Amino acid sequence: MKKIKLLFKLGYVYHKAAFDPVIDVFMKDPQYDIYFSMQEERIRRFFINFNYRSPLIDEWIRQGYRFTEEKKGFDVIIVGDT
Repeated sequence: MKKIKLLFKLGYVYHKAAFDPVIDVFMKDPQYDIYFSMQEERIRRFFINFNYRSPLIDEWIRQGYRFTEEKKGFDVIIVGDT
């Protein structure tokens, strides 16, 4: 059976907490191929925004989370309004 490609578009690191209960359910189900996107994270220096990658992302990768910059090819995309 083909796996369902699922993308959680989180936006910012602190948004993940709102998704955690749903993420846990999907990660336990083997029929889903789960990816995460966090492209909105920025850091501001001297009134200029720069892309920023939180060290928490590396910890989540060690825990089995897969991050992607792809925006196409997913069956389901979950985006929060947090």
